[in-house]
Formats: sequence, structure tokens, C-alpha cells
Amino acid sequence: MLRLPPLFHRQGARRVSASLVAVAMGLTLLVGCSGEQPEPKFAEEPTAEPPSPTVDAAPKKETVKEFLVRWAEVEREMQNTGKTEEYAALSAGCQPCEALVKRVEEIYANDGFIRTDGRLIQGVDEKGRNRYSVKVAAAPTEYQSTAGAPVESLEGGESRYRIHLKRHQDSFVLAQLVEEGQ
Repeated sequence: MLRLPPLFHRQGARRVSASLVAVAMGLTLLVGCSGEQPEPKFAEEPTAEPPSPTVDAAPKKETVKEFLVRWAEVEREMQNTGKTEEYAALSAGCQPCEALVKRVEEIYANDGFIRTDGRLIQGVDEKGRNRYSVKVAAAPTEYQSTAGAPVESLEGGESRYRIHLKRHQDSFVLAQLVEEGQ
């Protein structure tokens, strides 16, 4: 039987939770040639002064909700790819997060996999200085702990976590995460 750290299960039959569906972006480059000589085109004379640079050039501080959404996206990406570095940096010092990193690394080192659409941050309630109660909905998850092992599935569902964030430059680091239940 596969023993998973707290982020992988719920009371009784706790379930894996991961984050939001990340937005995929693509870039298409079209190249064309013809035997005809191109006709030069000139830009029209500007009729007004060019726009002045924006005053809002300073980096924007990330809000708690923005950080949590990004953290959930990075967690989903980590679980689906096995690349743990960015998630580990966002949650340095968080013991359950470090256990999850270790488990993901073990699964991928043993040619296993995790497939999940992750967690959706549904609500954030402040509970004190840098302490929050966060409601999440976790997507169903499939995983294979080693190559050739049976594929197991977890149903997902809603959970609530108590978290402690530490301010780091213009963002945060997740320092503590405790599941409160539903």
C-alpha cells in the first residue's frame, strides 16, 4: 500500500489535491517567400505625440491571493512533470510541502507519474498577521508510484487549509500548511 504525505490524502480516504489548470500559450511563426519584388511601405507621419512611458514601472507586490494561485499552479506543474525546484523555492520550510516534494521526486525517479488538474483556490480568509484559512477544490488525480505498478486514483474534493506566509521581496514563501478539513 502506498503511504502518502498529508497533502496526498484526507481523513480516512484523504485525497491528492493539486492546483488550478495552468494556461497554455503557443507561438506560431509564419514565414513566406515569393519571387516578386516587394514594394516598400512607409509608415504614416504621426499625428500626435508618442505616448509617454507609464509611471507604474515599479514592480508590483503580489497579493496573498495571487501568490496562492501561482503556488497552486506551480504545485500542479510539479506533480505533472516531476520538476520540483520552483515549488520547493515557494514553500521552503513548509514540512508537508517538503514531504510532497520528496514523494514527487521518488515517484518520478522510479519511472512513475502523477496526472492531475490540481487545486482551485476558492477563498482566502485572513486569520491574523500573515495567517490565512484557504478553501481549495482539488481535481481527481491518477498516479503510478513506480513503473509497472497499478495506476491508482484519488477522487479530489474540497478542503480547507491553515497557512502561514512569510513576505519575501515582492511576494511570499509558504512557511506552514495544515489541513483543517472541509
